[in-house]
Amino acid sequence: MTDQIIELGINSRKLAHAQTLAARADRLQKEEKDLAMADVRQKERRAARKVARETRAKEQAKTKMRDEIRRVLIDKGTVVNPATSFDLLDIHGCYEKGNKQFLGALGGQLQQLYYVVNAIFTCFNDDSELQEYYRKMNEDPKSDSLKNPTNLRELMLENFFMPFLLTSIKELKGEELKFLISPQLEAVIAGFKLTKNSSGDYDFTKLTQEQYIAFRHAFVEQRMLNSTYMANKGERAMEMILSVLCMILCNKVPKGIVSFRTDSIINKIRLVHAPRGVEPFTRTEIPKGSSEPVTIEKNTNERAVVRILVPKRTMTLSEINAEKEQHKDEDGEENKGAVSPEPVKEGDKDKPDSKLEVHNDEKRSAQTNSRLSRVPSERIIMQDQEDKALAIGNRINLTTPYMVLVMNQFAARAQRLDYVEQMKSKLFDWFHENPKMHKKLLEIAEEEAEFTDRAFIEANCDEYNLPCLEYNVHTPDHE
Repeated sequence: MTDQIIELGINSRKLAHAQTLAARADRLQKEEKDLAMADVRQKERRAARKVARETRAKEQAKTKMRDEIRRVLIDKGTVVNPATSFDLLDIHGCYEKGNKQFLGALGGQLQQLYYVVNAIFTCFNDDSELQEYYRKMNEDPKSDSLKNPTNLRELMLENFFMPFLLTSIKELKGEELKFLISPQLEAVIAGFKLTKNSSGDYDFTKLTQEQYIAFRHAFVEQRMLNSTYMANKGERAMEMILSVLCMILCNKVPKGIVSFRTDSIINKIRLVHAPRGVEPFTRTEIPKGSSEPVTIEKNTNERAVVRILVPKRTMTLSEINAEKEQHKDEDGEENKGAVSPEPVKEGDKDKPDSKLEVHNDEKRSAQTNSRLSRVPSERIIMQDQEDKALAIGNRINLTTPYMVLVMNQFAARAQRLDYVEQMKSKLFDWFHENPKMHKKLLEIAEEEAEFTDRAFIEANCDEYNLPCLEYNVHTPDHE
């Protein structure tokens, strides 16, 4: 009995001791893990602090650059009035030296014409507006009624569009249409061994027929090998515009299509290189006297995309009422000559008309939505710029020189409006009969322009390496 009690005590002690040892081992293991994790957490905290410091430094650098751009470029900008009197260049301004001020937009002035022409094809994509024209053509190809377009879709026919664009270029409000030659296009042109004119530009009027076909393929079908033009979805619009420009450059415009000499407008279209010493693209070349290719690095140091936007404001109640009256007038013009509804027979007066009831319900719903959409707090419009745009430089020569890419929202919009106005002057009666088409064209063109700009920014801009910096600028305040 005593031995059993002693053995029981010993076993209980052993168990207690084993538990103590196990607890101690667990504690030591936990302390070891905590120590290891403490080291990991410390490294994580250090890494997080480093990232925070770097982000803070990048934010400070971005803020500093934003302030520099406003102080050096925007505050010293020049007001252009009217906005279309200045050349609208691509966003790089052809990398001209001397910090020359310019109006910039993605794709330049040609891109704005593309937006308008493509908007026309979007509105009239089934060619039904051409039926009357072709009917008259079949009846009498020499009829006087076929000498001028009667609607927008007819204006897009080659025999009407070419004279329109030739005249537009002749009466260009700016000096010229200028395009930067890409390395790929330069490779095509280099094989022609062309002479240069007094302005230092290639003389494309000297091309042989074979060279002209090769150049036209690169200029029209491959869209100057320009990434912006190549991305445009409207193939018909781009081909029409580039075909006319190519014929002007090469002096291949058919004689008699316009009343003036087309060789007089060749110098209004320029394909230019970047200035000497400026390398906008990374490229390879083989120096004279060497057989080894040399890589020449891009050195333009673009640091930001600068978007000059039109400030917005809330519509006043009087403006909303005026807009309503304008809509009434436009609806009245469109309803002139409409077929009046058939009179209701005496026996049908009391019969329920489900279609009429649905129509009335839809009409009431539309009126309600229309009233809601016209609440002043919800009607945001852009401030009137009085047809003025702000031209700025694109170089900042401070401690570390750099350049920016410029996208001027109002300058691009003014150029699109100018093209629509030119078309309106050719088709005054048609626009009078279709008063809403003017606004519709501009809205469709604006929608594609905004989409293209956003796509470019998303594809090329980074929050810190190449940020898109937006500035709301009311240009009349800069005078």
